Amino acid sequence: MRTMVPFFSRLEKSTKILVAGCGGGFDVFAGVPIAQYLAAMGKSVVFANFSFSNLWLCGGERVTSTMWRVDRASNEMPYFPEKWLAEWLHANGQTAPVYAFAKSGVRPLRAAYSWLMEHHQIDLIVLIDGGTDSVIFGDEPGLGLGVGHFTWDNKAAAAAVSASCLLVPSAVASPSFGTETRIVNFGA
Repeated sequence: MRTMVPFFSRLEKSTKILVAGCGGGFDVFAGVPIAQYLAAMGKSVVFANFSFSNLWLCGGERVTSTMWRVDRASNEMPYFPEKWLAEWLHANGQTAPVYAFAKSGVRPLRAAYSWLMEHHQIDLIVLIDGGTDSVIFGDEPGLGLGVGHFTWDNKAAAAAVSASCLLVPSAVASPSFGTETRIVNFGA
C-alpha cells in the first residue's frame, strides 16, 4: 500500500527529516504523527515552526537572525506552541530538537532553513499545514478563512524552502485535510 503513495516512498528513502509547520501556530503539531512514524522506522526528526510568538522574549538559543532553538526550559509565554511541543516531546521521552522562525521575509527564512539543512544534514523537508490553506488559491467563492494566513505564511515557507532546498527533496502535507468546515460570514 505504501508504494502506491509517493509521499511514503519519500519518507522511507530519507534518514534525516525536517518536519516544519508552514502556516505557524499549531501547524507543526499536525506533523507529530508523521514524526512518530518516522522515529519508529529509526529516522532522525527535527521540528521547526513559523511562530506567532514574540521569540525575542523566549529565552531560547538564537541560532540565526530570525530563528531560535526552543526547549522545555525556554521562558513561559501566554502563547508558545513551540515550547509546548518541546515539553510534550520531553515528557514522552523524545529528544527531537525544536526550532521557531520569527516573522521576517523570504531571505531570512531561507537562511534559517539553510542553516537547519546544513547543521542537521537534512535529506527531506516535510512542510506541514495543520489546515488546508496550502491546497487553496485564496480566491475560492465562499472562503471564510483568513486568506492573509495563506498568502503570507504558507507562501513564505514554500518560497524559502524552494529557494534554499534545490538539492533536497521536499513535500507539503496537509494531514488535517477535510477537518475544516465552511465558515459562513453571518454579518453579510
